[in-house]
Amino acid sequence: MVRTVLTCLVLGWLTLTPGAQRSQASSFGGREELRHEPRPNVLVIMVDDLGWRDVDATIPTPSIDSLVAQGTTFSRVYSSPICSASRYAFLFGTHPFREQLGFWINAFAAGEVSIPLSRVAFPQVISAQGYRTLMTGKWHMNTVEHLNSLGLNPYDAPRYFGFETFRAGRIGNLSGMNTYTSWVRSDDGVTSNSTEYNTSAIRRATADWWQATPGPKFAYAAFQAAHEPYHVPPVELLPPGYALGGGNRGLFEAAIVALDTEIGNLLSVVDMRDTMVIFLSDNGTPPDAIAPDQEWFKVKASAYEGGINVPAIVSGWGVRHGAQSDALISMTDFYATLLDVLDVPVPAGVAQDSVSFEPLLRDPRLPARDWVYAQIFTPNGPGPHDFNAKAVVTATRKLWYTDGAEAFFDLASDPTESSPLSVFSDPALYGELRGYMNALEAQGAP
Repeated sequence: MVRTVLTCLVLGWLTLTPGAQRSQASSFGGREELRHEPRPNVLVIMVDDLGWRDVDATIPTPSIDSLVAQGTTFSRVYSSPICSASRYAFLFGTHPFREQLGFWINAFAAGEVSIPLSRVAFPQVISAQGYRTLMTGKWHMNTVEHLNSLGLNPYDAPRYFGFETFRAGRIGNLSGMNTYTSWVRSDDGVTSNSTEYNTSAIRRATADWWQATPGPKFAYAAFQAAHEPYHVPPVELLPPGYALGGGNRGLFEAAIVALDTEIGNLLSVVDMRDTMVIFLSDNGTPPDAIAPDQEWFKVKASAYEGGINVPAIVSGWGVRHGAQSDALISMTDFYATLLDVLDVPVPAGVAQDSVSFEPLLRDPRLPARDWVYAQIFTPNGPGPHDFNAKAVVTATRKLWYTDGAEAFFDLASDPTESSPLSVFSDPALYGELRGYMNALEAQGAP
């Protein structure tokens, strides 16, 4: 119901004098002008395969709606169209192509891309500043082969990148013999068989650690839901009388509703007055679970908006409540932004593609980037590649490229990307966007 809620919200504030801003401190969720209070706790809720169409009025998501009411919704956040690449961009502040990463990482494949331990993830930086750190759920950044070759436990991978604790974890997807109710879990590198519903296990592990751990603390709850395998969730996580829809879409929506219930349970142990909560999805709707008004080739694994423009909410401490921003933001930008929020400088030589949007948390009307970039290619590695799709997006225009074909869109008048413009309609802007793409290709983007 996020879209419905947003239509009912009004920013409701004008530019204030400094004195007036101090008198309105509650609208910032606890942040004071001079930041004399301790640094906040941070909770990141990363969900899997939810597009904007999956958090609208057709699906009951009261917990996500509460985050909208207590924060700022960012409607123009751009991710990669696939999970591993997006999660890499978030944790390392760098475009995935710089790691020769364009697709999901098969943790059990020989010769697959695996993130080197020399890369500096966000939790490594804040751990050095006294933050306690937790990851739960899906990692998807390394291979068994790579970590075994270093004499390391592949099922403990997040702890090599700054996470003090890794609970209810998976190094990859739920797939094959691993279902939502029968799966192998990792807890600080120790594996065990679990029959606890995966979404509940991730919520429980996060909540238990959160309640037992003094601040300042950072938790990254990387849910598998609502990614396949499609299934019927436990009835107690669905509203009374919930009508299950048919096919993959019905099961997918039910998993979203169950996920929302567990998000609510997790938030019940979080004090929003001293915690910034970030809700994100890694990419858009999966092609085999689309809504009736969606086209299968314009969602996950594509460079269309349905694959790369993802739901994003920043809520709680230090954020305008009930606000919305349409500023352009890349998934890479959360790295520099969170360090800004925590008053920690970005270390030299890391997060090279991360641009802080911290000022937008206080004034969502401010601009941010002029353009963002997203890409998917297969296979991972230096190539040759059998599929390559990418896009450069500005406030209103978009240059889309897939396997040698280009399209130029006006997103303001054609949000469904159904009617490409002639490049001659605005040759100067087309040339500018092509220039951005060319520059990234010169830096290694396929």
